[in-house]
Amino acid sequence: MCRYGNSFFKTGPELKEKGTKSSIAVFLAALLVYLLTVAAVSVYSYWNARTAMLKEIDQNLLIGASTVKYILTPGFHDRAVTESAIPPEEDRRNILALTQFADRAGYKFLYTVVRRNGLVFITASSATEAELESEQEVRYFEPYAEASQALKAAFDADGPVYTTYSDRWGRFRAVILPEYSPAGNRYLSVAEFEIGFVQSVLRGKLVESMIITGGLLAGSLPLFLYFLRREKAYNEALIDANRRLRDELEDRKRMEAERVQFQEQIRRAQKLEAVGTMAGGIAHDFNNMLSIILGYTELAMNQIPPESKPYGQLGEVMTAGNRARDLVRQILTFSRKSEAGFQPVGMQQIVAEGAKMLRSALPSTIDLQVRLHTDDAVFGDPTQIHQVLMNLATNAGHAMQGRAGELVIQLETVMIDSERPLPAPELSPGPHVCLTVRDTGQGMDSKTLDRIFDPFFTTKDPGEGTGLGLSVVHGIIQSHGGAVHVVSRPKEGTEFTVYFPAMTHPPGLEKRPELPLPSGTATILLVDDEPALLKMAKQTLESLGYRVEAVTRGPEALDLFASNPDRYDLVITDMTMPRMTGKELAARLIRIRSDIPVILCTGYGGMERDEDSHKTEAVRMVLTKPVSKKQMAWKVREILDVSECR
Repeated sequence: MCRYGNSFFKTGPELKEKGTKSSIAVFLAALLVYLLTVAAVSVYSYWNARTAMLKEIDQNLLIGASTVKYILTPGFHDRAVTESAIPPEEDRRNILALTQFADRAGYKFLYTVVRRNGLVFITASSATEAELESEQEVRYFEPYAEASQALKAAFDADGPVYTTYSDRWGRFRAVILPEYSPAGNRYLSVAEFEIGFVQSVLRGKLVESMIITGGLLAGSLPLFLYFLRREKAYNEALIDANRRLRDELEDRKRMEAERVQFQEQIRRAQKLEAVGTMAGGIAHDFNNMLSIILGYTELAMNQIPPESKPYGQLGEVMTAGNRARDLVRQILTFSRKSEAGFQPVGMQQIVAEGAKMLRSALPSTIDLQVRLHTDDAVFGDPTQIHQVLMNLATNAGHAMQGRAGELVIQLETVMIDSERPLPAPELSPGPHVCLTVRDTGQGMDSKTLDRIFDPFFTTKDPGEGTGLGLSVVHGIIQSHGGAVHVVSRPKEGTEFTVYFPAMTHPPGLEKRPELPLPSGTATILLVDDEPALLKMAKQTLESLGYRVEAVTRGPEALDLFASNPDRYDLVITDMTMPRMTGKELAARLIRIRSDIPVILCTGYGGMERDEDSHKTEAVRMVLTKPVSKKQMAWKVREILDVSECR
């Protein structure tokens, strides 16, 4: 070693000596790892093989123990508990049966044990060939003095007891199965298997595992030393690669966030598509029921004075029924992402009507305050906007359930411009009608707030919510070009603020005078497979002066029409019917008479918007149930007038 100033430099021999010591240390460390690995793998293989073998043996033993009761003579155990002896011929038959089963199944012993007066007795057991050949009478009603502790304790066990023991005959694995006789007496069924050979098999497995593991590790030892020498070079390469990957990491994170956002949008779209499919499936039957309710209500209203109290009550039924009809249509419209029937809507009227319904629905402990500061209108679907209000207010009522609270519904016009920060980035500058629903309920934490618009997400108990309400509300607001802003804190309440673009000079809000319903004397063939709906529609058309013949089946209508084609001026048929659909019926009618007009009625909402795809040479018009008397009157008159002009 030489010295130069304050620095020390190792000479060549010193560096070589250090390298040699390092190599020896690395070799010894590798050897130690080698030996420990061989031992660990071998022990693991041994216990794994032992566990697998014992598990298989235990399964076979449990089958044998469970079968014993079916081999012995009926009532054997009840007599063994109460009597001091069993007839020799029965005893001999049981021993022979157990022995034959044990020999076939490979068991060493099969026997049963009872307990009488605190002592353990073996009552029936398989025998050896020598015992059977000697034909000695084998009796097992002397106390079993050599009974193991496991055998005695098994009488109080809840399930099978597994035990391994050694005696002068060898090493055995036994399953002791506690059971009850038909009379309720406790006894044990025991199956034993000689496992002396298992030790030799496991020792062979251990040696085999050690040889294989040792050979594999010995062959890989040079590679281990080689890679150890190259460790420094590899580390430097990894550091350089990490340096290059670090620059790509931020880009990948950004791309992953965009991918997750895109997948979330797809997931929401798929869930809403599922809602649309489900809604379409129930729309037909639901609209048929609504048609009956609204039709008969309208017929009843035509028969009583408008100033009477029942007339007003039936009017409320009509209003609720029309709301239900429009609700089904708007759910189908929303789920299909198609454009709804937008029109100028007076927001003050929507809020006032909703507040009237809420006052009767909310508990008296909730103070409902309605503040109307604007009469501006918006361009939208009144049913959808009404649903937004009712959903938000109903949720607010649930948030205050069981305690006193305050629910505020406020309507005002605000100007969104550069001086007022945008509450949502999707809003455009200009006047907006602002609907605020604020409660003093339990509020929400930030984690819940982030998911409230997810389809099927709900914080309500099972059976109390579907998780679709706010998701539908969010979709309605977006389809109206608006936005929603939510503020909530736990135990401080929640505030929903909905923004709709305002109409400064809305056309179409003025009331138009009601014209008398058109009528006629034409003959109409009416077809529908719902008898109640058919009867109601027939009465409605007859009240307008038409002659109506009604049938419930397409083939029946076809035969009736074929018998006198010139008798009928119009055919009105349901779309979905058994044996023959309305579309098929129309196609066959036109073959008989080419100029017969057909109106197709359907309970599947939204088909009016796809009317062109359902029209044929015969189908002149498609109507969606429920059809009001007013709508039916004008549509029938329209088709008949066109037909008369041809």
